[in-house]
Amino acid sequence: MPQAPSTKFFALNPQLADLHVHVGSISDPALLWDISHYLGFKLPAEDYWSFAQMMVAKDIEGEDAAARLNRYLKFFHLTERIQSSPYAMERVIYDAVSRAYRNYNITKLELRFCPMWRNRQGEHDLDYIMIASLHALDKASIAFPEVKTGIILEFDRRLTKEQNTVILEKAIKYKGRGVVGIDIAGPRVPHFSYMDYVELYQEAIMQGLSTTIHAGEEGSADEMKSIVANIPLHRVGHGVKAYTDLELMKMLVDRDITLEICPTSNLTLGIVDGLREFKEIIRTFIKNDVKFTINTDGPILLNTDIKKEISLLLDHQVVSLEEMLVINNRAHEASFIVKR
Repeated sequence: MPQAPSTKFFALNPQLADLHVHVGSISDPALLWDISHYLGFKLPAEDYWSFAQMMVAKDIEGEDAAARLNRYLKFFHLTERIQSSPYAMERVIYDAVSRAYRNYNITKLELRFCPMWRNRQGEHDLDYIMIASLHALDKASIAFPEVKTGIILEFDRRLTKEQNTVILEKAIKYKGRGVVGIDIAGPRVPHFSYMDYVELYQEAIMQGLSTTIHAGEEGSADEMKSIVANIPLHRVGHGVKAYTDLELMKMLVDRDITLEICPTSNLTLGIVDGLREFKEIIRTFIKNDVKFTINTDGPILLNTDIKKEISLLLDHQVVSLEEMLVINNRAHEASFIVKR
């Protein structure tokens, strides 16, 4: 029996990169259970097994992609509450780096989170949350020196511009300590406008931070085109809707913007209508020289990992082994970690 393409790929023992990972879905249920009981946090579960089932995204059907995404993001409410202390963040981030290297040979890992969803609505000082998270990276760098790590701080669509400005201030303050960039994420809300954040992104660039943004996921190609035209970006989170617009793809190429593709996430949430469309998206990007990386997005909630993501593409003939090697190398090149 011939070897599967993924088997051949992993036989090469490549050093992998995962650049789009949300901390809210990076922790094994056992770790969250342990943290909860150590801190005396009351859980909405009778026992560990029912709690573990709560950590898998399910029943996320909806009338459109935005509704499905918002329903999926509700699963983060519990994990974010459990992670909302300096103690929890230090344990969670260290564990994420440890497992990424030991289980998947990831040597570039970027973790992203919104610090304002980790401080119990002001109960904890944001600086303590940041220092604990960065201390975890420092400790992990001693135990696993092969892994280069960085943190991306997320603005959130639900927060006010003033609150998100505070997050930018923290990103700038801790830029030399391990924060490598900023992002905008979170559920769609009526008052939010990407254009309100042009100046904050310009300031981030001036201060030496790298930039990414969630766009072209549940939003339209036209919205993504406006974002790319007006906001200074190094990467775009997801960005799959760009495949429908030749002008937008040319803009991405001309601006050297890399897309952070998350296959399982887009398939599970119905952003992409099955593997056939997903293959069309990837082949269109390759044909038009659009750079992209492969990432996990929410590994625990979506029951995935970087090896599963790569295997999905290889074993369903979405990309060839040679193309996957190029994609993996580009992920290392596109990492914000190398830019600091």
